[in-house]
Amino acid sequence: MTSIGLNITSFELALLFTLLFVAFYFIFLAYRDYRRVKNIRKLTKRVKSLMAGNYNEELRLKGDPELLELADSLNDLSDVFRLTHENLAQEKNRLSSVLSYMSDGVIATNRRGQITMINSTAQRLLNLDYETATQMSILDLLDGENPYTYSELLSKTPEIHLSRRDANDEFVTLRVNFALIRKESGFISGLVAVLHDATEQEKEERERRLFVSNVSHELRTPLTLIYAPLNRILKSLSTEDTQYLPIKAIYRQAQRMKNLINMVLDVRKMEV
Repeated sequence: MTSIGLNITSFELALLFTLLFVAFYFIFLAYRDYRRVKNIRKLTKRVKSLMAGNYNEELRLKGDPELLELADSLNDLSDVFRLTHENLAQEKNRLSSVLSYMSDGVIATNRRGQITMINSTAQRLLNLDYETATQMSILDLLDGENPYTYSELLSKTPEIHLSRRDANDEFVTLRVNFALIRKESGFISGLVAVLHDATEQEKEERERRLFVSNVSHELRTPLTLIYAPLNRILKSLSTEDTQYLPIKAIYRQAQRMKNLINMVLDVRKMEV
């Protein structure tokens, strides 16, 4: 009986230790799962933080090596995102500074033709503020003086001339050139319009043409009056006459000047 009692006691002790071991094992599993879930939540929160643009926070975890490795990779990715974001911000500021001090106006659109960017020069030339311009399309901006559709602007990228009143309420003549915005894949994602103030050039060209036309006509009339009598006098003189050679020289110079004036007038007609 004593040996049976000892065996029962040994069995109970073994069962007790087994139950304790199982209990501690399940507690360990529950704690491990809790810590794993907690780490996963931290990872999820960090990913959402990255998506929101927070790149400075560093994630520190304790637990499974796989999750620790994933956290380290996420921290490295956060550093890459932060450096990329800083570089992009720096390039954006540099580009903004360049565009602000450009003498030409610059307008950028998206693939639907909606204006997404306009520099200060273009705002002044078109007498528009940034908010108003970014609510317009490029076709609205060119309305009345643009015979092209947006598709034709993309396919032909023509040169267009506009007449506008600038911010000083003065008439300006603008020459607009277009260029395509392409992604690396070749997909056209928008359009860039460069506005050049051609007011002074147009004014100088008009004055030049007017000057050439006036001078040519003013010279042609008296030259014709000189040329015809010289021709008659030259025909009436003999080659042995002492006045023949001087008058012939004058006649040749008058003829040469007449040819030059006719050539200038012909060029003027071709320009018109």
